Amino acid sequence: VLWASTLNAGARELANAVTAAVAGGISITDATPSRLSTLPRSSDGGGDSDEATHMLLYLNRSTWSGDGAEALAEQVRAARSARLPIVMAHENDV
Repeated sequence: VLWASTLNAGARELANAVTAAVAGGISITDATPSRLSTLPRSSDGGGDSDEATHMLLYLNRSTWSGDGAEALAEQVRAARSARLPIVMAHENDV
């Protein structure tokens, strides 16, 4: 189960594309994993009700700027601390 944070612009769209390309092998959730106990939990999973096993981090020129950038950084720190695997995808910004 791939966690696509709502704070990571474009992550959900990428997760949907990956899911479509890998037939039946991946599900997506927007819910903050319970093992990241230092973070507020999402009230609506916005997807699969299963617990996330990986975090998707979609990187581009705006990932670490704007509203929510610090909160996303905190999610990444919490995921690393909890040893939640992070799958990173980098957009080629032009």
